[in-house]
Amino acid sequence: LTNVRDLPLGCRTRDGAELGDVVLPTWANGSPHTFLRTHRAALESEHASRRIHEWIDLVFGYKQNGPDAERADNVFHPLTYEDALLELDAEADPVRRASLEAQMNEFGRAPRRLFAKAHPRRDAGAHEKYNQTLREAPDVSDDTPAPERTMALVGTLLALLEPTVESTLEALCLGGGEGGGAG
Repeated sequence: LTNVRDLPLGCRTRDGAELGDVVLPTWANGSPHTFLRTHRAALESEHASRRIHEWIDLVFGYKQNGPDAERADNVFHPLTYEDALLELDAEADPVRRASLEAQMNEFGRAPRRLFAKAHPRRDAGAHEKYNQTLREAPDVSDDTPAPERTMALVGTLLALLEPTVESTLEALCLGGGEGGGAG
């Protein structure tokens, strides 16, 4: 969020202002740490934890397209889906192809569908396990040398992900359960 290396990030199209640090909302009091900590708390709240599987189903799962997406009112322009690239590749008319490319650029792209069936709910105790892992994580700051900071963060991330690997593999149909792969 802070351009500490003073990289040339270009200029804003609207007014030509040079881009640099992210402009934070006033409630963050100019602190990237406050901004990130607040968002992390919201994303890892019990409320979000109880519903994250529903979001995964909509964005990456079985409710991304088809009849399940229609029932969930989660249908987007056909050119946003991955199979639209096949239509683009097959288009011989250069005017129509340019039109399809322009539409794809305007509408954006849906992510690749990863899950063929409903994603499992998060474990009931996962929220507290997450908070405990963060409490036990080594305290790293911007002053900590990069290699040590990276290793500390990787260790914390692995500790957080470890309980979910099995259920994710199962949802991807890679864990030896019944069913095929993602589709």
